[in-house]
Amino acid sequence: MSKIESPKFKVEETISEELSVIDGELLENSSDEEVITQVKTKNRKQISIAASADQNPKTDEQKSFLQYIILPLIFLTAALLGGLRFGAEDNQFLFLKPPLVCLIFASILLVLFFRSNLIRLSGWFSEDFSPTKNLANTCVLLTLFFASTQIFNSLLPEKGLPFWTIAFCFFWTLWNNLFAEFDT
Repeated sequence: MSKIESPKFKVEETISEELSVIDGELLENSSDEEVITQVKTKNRKQISIAASADQNPKTDEQKSFLQYIILPLIFLTAALLGGLRFGAEDNQFLFLKPPLVCLIFASILLVLFFRSNLIRLSGWFSEDFSPTKNLANTCVLLTLFFASTQIFNSLLPEKGLPFWTIAFCFFWTLWNNLFAEFDT
């Protein structure tokens, strides 16, 4: 049996052979003073990782703070900076509204997020959630929509043939992904 110890983690292998790929199920055992994660592999090897109690998972308050404050602030920052341009003559800040095609691209992108299960609708909206939580989740998804709209706006040239060429490339990629089968 080989042991690897570090200040934060202690790893034990029941068989000393090296594992190139861990393919198995994850089992968690917890006690008051330490959390032990065990992985059983298909080769009947078992690896245990013990972490001390000071490495607790994030509390609900921390998760809520990240999800409902920090994440929308990041999205709103992207939404505000996506339409920002600098004037060539007088170095002024110009805010350009996104063209309609950017709104279409952002809606297709959100549909792709839901289709590929990057975002699960049942995890964001439910009758079991309070109306406040459903409203907060709606606000987070709206900020995601506005941020992706402005990202497309910042990536597209302002007008002319380059605008339509790059817009066609975005549209073609998003359209093909709409009908692709995602392999998670």
